[in-house]
Amino acid sequence: MTKNAKIFVFSAVALVILIIAAAEIKDYLDHKRLMAEGTRAEASVLELYEHKSRRRRSTSTSYYAKVGLLEKDTAAGAAAPLDIHITRSLYDKFQVGQRIKVIYMPGEPHLAEVLEE
Repeated sequence: MTKNAKIFVFSAVALVILIIAAAEIKDYLDHKRLMAEGTRAEASVLELYEHKSRRRRSTSTSYYAKVGLLEKDTAAGAAAPLDIHITRSLYDKFQVGQRIKVIYMPGEPHLAEVLEE
């Protein structure tokens, strides 16, 4: 492998590592902001679903709960159901109609988490 090819490969790997690190930092900061400024509410599980994504020869599965906030807890900007990324264990544990506690950022529906007790 030529020197230029080695530099290119190293640069590409470094760039991928930086992108992954930036995404992890963003997730961490979003979580911290959500915990500090988010609205806690009770919600009902409307639907449980999984999303499979394929990359080359492997498949990964992400699990989601679509939840509806109970009327007394609905803040402005959060009347629509929220799609919350959950763990496999919560996916197996939850049932449609079950009441759960969530935290969300009104006006930013992508910022929502289940509050595990």
